[in-house]
Amino acid sequence: MKTLVILFLSVILTNSAFTQTTTVNESFETWPVPDWSTYMYEGGGWFHSPPWGGDLGYGGGNCAIHKIWNDAVDDWLVSPQIDVISSDYELVFYEKSNDLQYYTYAGVHISTASGDPADGNFVEISESLQVEDQWVEHIVDLSSYNGESIYIAFVFQGATECWARWLVDEVVVAPDAFIDGGLIEIVHPSGINPVPSTENIIVTLHNYGTDAINDADFEWSVNGAGQATYVATGLNLDPGSEVNVSIGQYDFATQDDYLISVNFVLAGDINPSNDTIESIYYVTDPKDAALTDIIPKGYSPVTGIKDVTVTVFNNGDYTINDVTIEWDINGVDQSDFDASSIGLDPQEEIELTIGQYDFLDGVSEINGTVIISGDEDLSNNSHTSYTAVNILWESFEGEFFPPEMWSADDYPLRDYFFPPPHGEFYYVAQTDDNYFGEISDTLYTPLLHI
Repeated sequence: MKTLVILFLSVILTNSAFTQTTTVNESFETWPVPDWSTYMYEGGGWFHSPPWGGDLGYGGGNCAIHKIWNDAVDDWLVSPQIDVISSDYELVFYEKSNDLQYYTYAGVHISTASGDPADGNFVEISESLQVEDQWVEHIVDLSSYNGESIYIAFVFQGATECWARWLVDEVVVAPDAFIDGGLIEIVHPSGINPVPSTENIIVTLHNYGTDAINDADFEWSVNGAGQATYVATGLNLDPGSEVNVSIGQYDFATQDDYLISVNFVLAGDINPSNDTIESIYYVTDPKDAALTDIIPKGYSPVTGIKDVTVTVFNNGDYTINDVTIEWDINGVDQSDFDASSIGLDPQEEIELTIGQYDFLDGVSEINGTVIISGDEDLSNNSHTSYTAVNILWESFEGEFFPPEMWSADDYPLRDYFFPPPHGEFYYVAQTDDNYFGEISDTLYTPLLHI
């Protein structure tokens, strides 16, 4: 039996994996923000600002922004969990408001329990300063939370006509004086190089603290084999500055994948969470694998155990022999699939059965990612398919329109300009002549036997 089911999403959560640290120093230059979470219980939502014009962040670059919204909003931007380890902690950030005549509510909340607002543990610690059209510094004393683990949330709420805007940038949660050095990047070697060679190992060190960094140790290894610790002296790295440090050499003697791990050791460092960094250096021919399809997909009237099959396409210039497929169904990780000596030549494809799954009634989302050594284009490595068992469900993500078993009259189409509630595309009914004329579009579902 097929029935039409309408799914409602009450809360949209992104980037929800909680991590723990002793300090936060976030300038929102990347989005989604690593280790932060966003919760949207109505409309609106937190966004990444464009780095220009009135939305330029404090001091330049990007910031987090809540834009205007016609209807109700209840949006939360939540930090990772922070261990408050002294009595001189404070929250310092910069904020800017626009169109305050339409102000509803914007403020900062704190939780000492759950980082999920739905659990009800957050309490307000400060409302926004509500200064029109200029960046202002906002400081909140956190001394009373010494010894606690906390989450900080930036909250924007309103019942209707939420036409004000709130911009947040340069969020710091830390003592007023502290030592914190962090590794940002393994600058060299990186990427793919088919030629074995001896290379300098160079890392970027950033001073997140309030005191200069002078002496420190760099412990490092390659594929688990420890190398001689580099002892750095006289760095004279001022707060807010960064420097590239050459910590040694390594002979990448054969074609292989090399995991480079570096650990930074600094006396008095308050935040060990940013002291370790890893990257893989590929000494191999550059390749390009694309995951182009996952089966099952579409409609099915039958529940039960089914094979899950993926299609891998060799989009590069060299033969692919070894692949790993990581996959999950409805967010639950499945066992990785490994295949060797597949001999996939350039511009050819192969179907691989990566496992089985017991599909029940309802919609299942299947995500897959192909992993190979020396992949020079990661943008085509992942694919998502949906299979609907004993229900009608369509997200209009397929290559062809109308979808399988659907039909349409006149000028129906897929579009992607506005963010849809699911996937990248949605259905649009439009007039015959741009914005003018009559709409006569009709979209027909498959024949349903109730």
